[in-house]
Amino acid sequence: MGLSVILPAYNEGSSVSGVIAEVLATLDEAGIDGEVVVVDDGSTDGSVDCCFQEDPRVRVVTHPVNRGKGAAIRSGLEVARGRYVMIHDCDGEYPCEDIIYFFSVVTEGKVDVCFGSRLWRRPRMRRLHFVGNRVISLASSILLGIQVRDVMTGHKIFRRGLLDPARVKCSGFDVEVELTFLLLWDLPRERFYEYSIQYDARESGSKLRKVDGLRCLWRAARETLRH
Repeated sequence: MGLSVILPAYNEGSSVSGVIAEVLATLDEAGIDGEVVVVDDGSTDGSVDCCFQEDPRVRVVTHPVNRGKGAAIRSGLEVARGRYVMIHDCDGEYPCEDIIYFFSVVTEGKVDVCFGSRLWRRPRMRRLHFVGNRVISLASSILLGIQVRDVMTGHKIFRRGLLDPARVKCSGFDVEVELTFLLLWDLPRERFYEYSIQYDARESGSKLRKVDGLRCLWRAARETLRH
């Protein structure tokens, strides 16, 4: 199988079905042999009750209680069967059609990891989240020794063999920082690529809190020492 698209879902009832439909349509359009792994992270709103389970390409992993985005991604990685893995937030903020481009970039063999960056230009994002993302990305870039414009992006693809799910320890939003370090620490710079994407923030805003931003900065320091 070529591609596994992991969708972490926690109380995303208003968007998850639409995102799954868009991802499946995108796979069909590009003729990609792929699957969608939906990880229901203890949702209480029936988010994934009707998640296309009649389609064999859609698999649902369920957490009885909410364990956090990092735990959801780890569960998705544990069952992913594709040679390449794409993590795609299911809140409807990221463009599904870009999956085709991301997949072509890694399958051409020129890069092993590609991030979709929202921060090349000022996105429609709350100022606090924009500034926080900038600070986290700058700190991570300095510690990694490689420029990463948008560490916190929920739109990334990588070669499956680069990441052992057992190495993913974070349970919360700081998993984005952890994944960045795990994927890029030993990766030659030329094997990493960032692509500017459109981003349409939802009206309700991000689920990230100020304390999550501080945890992400602490995680960047921890990952530097860990490696």
